[in-house]
Amino acid sequence: MSELPPSLWAETAIEAPSCPRLTEREEADVVVVGAGYTGCSAAIHLASEGKRVRVLDAAQPGWGCSGRNGGQVNPGGQRATPNEVVQTLGEDWGNRFVQMGHETCDLVFELIEKYQIDCEAVRPGYVQGGWGNQGLDYQREWAQQWGKRGVETELLNQRQISDLIGSEYYSHGMYDPRGGNVQPMSFARGLAHAAIEEGAVIHGESK
Repeated sequence: MSELPPSLWAETAIEAPSCPRLTEREEADVVVVGAGYTGCSAAIHLASEGKRVRVLDAAQPGWGCSGRNGGQVNPGGQRATPNEVVQTLGEDWGNRFVQMGHETCDLVFELIEKYQIDCEAVRPGYVQGGWGNQGLDYQREWAQQWGKRGVETELLNQRQISDLIGSEYYSHGMYDPRGGNVQPMSFARGLAHAAIEEGAVIHGESK
């Protein structure tokens, strides 16, 4: 079995599911490559619709970047503002992409609640700090454009951001209520457990 590099996440994560190696020919409606967040989420949704799903991972669920990131659930899906996305992709695809980014945080926490994933999830919102004029125009645009789309973002002065995060370093900031945090490896393993619960089969050590 692939050895996990030492980390806080590996030491404190929930138990990994059993994901036997693929050793013989099998059939499925859908084969998903990779048992990270995207692969396991795809397996959950496909299996819940009655598809026969097999997931192949070269190591184990959460072994790669899904189990090694900072655990931030950041809103928006991209650094570009909604208007920039629409300008680049056009009205139809641009708005669809923006809406997908808007729904990502909700999807994470909905899956956690539905499948009772024990991953230390919290959702106090997302705070971005800035100094001087650095990033101020961007934060204003972000807050204004997402505000028009119904998100109650808030621009923060130095006192407000200091009260929120306990640091006096930033001269201004922005608060977005959609964000949160998870224990990333526990979330990855929890998604894998949920996919198996829905009927998907996950094969580890199966390049």
